[in-house]
Amino acid sequence: MRDQKLIERIRQGDKEAFAFLVNRYKAPAFSIAMKILKNSGDAEEVVQEAFVKAYYSMNQFRGESKFSTWFYRIVYNSCFSQIRNNRKFPVPIEGVAEDHINFFELNDALKQLSHKQERAIIQQGLNRLNETDFTLLMLFYYEDQSLKEIAKVLGITYGNAKVKIQRARVKLYDNLKELMNTEIYDLL
Repeated sequence: MRDQKLIERIRQGDKEAFAFLVNRYKAPAFSIAMKILKNSGDAEEVVQEAFVKAYYSMNQFRGESKFSTWFYRIVYNSCFSQIRNNRKFPVPIEGVAEDHINFFELNDALKQLSHKQERAIIQQGLNRLNETDFTLLMLFYYEDQSLKEIAKVLGITYGNAKVKIQRARVKLYDNLKELMNTEIYDLL
């Protein structure tokens, strides 16, 4: 069922429609929160609070963007509020030189691994990223969010989102390249 129909039903008091939205978005929201907070208890708490905020703010959702964009923005902001409240500070984003990336070389190496190994290495590469880079790539590749929607979630400009996604790709590529070299070395 489409989100807009669910939202209308939620606004009319249908709690089952909200439960459907929770089931649809809880896993990606938890992944984002977990990466930022690095604690499953805190991540779970933040996601639950984000759903509560979304439920009570449903009338404020104007539909100018997708529900997922609006909701992930709540999750993202809630995570950093939690960090500020705990007096923890996020990892700073570092500048990355944008070198030529040979994705074909990496793709050939990945084809040699089993699907399970491939997924494990990609997950390890993603886990090595900082919170913002992880969130960018997760929203773009796993949640099919547009650059415009990602910019709204992170509170940045479209151009900045485009640059940050490219930098995150470079960082992921470097992580995967390092992991692949380790994997090949271990096989030898």
